[in-house]
Amino acid sequence: GDPQRGDIVVFRYPPDPYKLIYVKRCVGVPGDHVVYKDKRLTINGEEVKQIYLGPDTANFSDTIDGWLSRRKELFPGATHDILVRDGDYDYEKDFVDFVVPEGNYFMMGDNRDNSLDSRFWGPVDERYIVGKATMILLSWDWGVRSYFPNFERSGSWL
Repeated sequence: GDPQRGDIVVFRYPPDPYKLIYVKRCVGVPGDHVVYKDKRLTINGEEVKQIYLGPDTANFSDTIDGWLSRRKELFPGATHDILVRDGDYDYEKDFVDFVVPEGNYFMMGDNRDNSLDSRFWGPVDERYIVGKATMILLSWDWGVRSYFPNFERSGSWL
């Protein structure tokens, strides 16, 4: 079926659909008015509630470190954790006001300040949708500058 808000979706990377496969959360379906401002998501005028869970740390690169907060985002039917870098605002990624066109979906990563997603390259055309992610087979710890798979979350259901 069609992706629903909150689904984790596997899709072809829109700028180069025959090279990369991406996995991101669907936050906007066709016709949705998506606003992302001050680290908060609003869909069709309704703010998606967040609960602050506490500080978190990560080393994204030699120049970008922590100041992260872990928050629970209360998406209807798809409550999940997100990470945001408090006090770090970048107009390009921290302000979105967009209506999702027919046949497209708006995708965002749960690690909001370290995610290349629809805020940068626009919505994902439905022809690039591969399917819904249901389990983590393996992941990479890009945050700790490792290029090797991490098997700690292998087999985890999404």
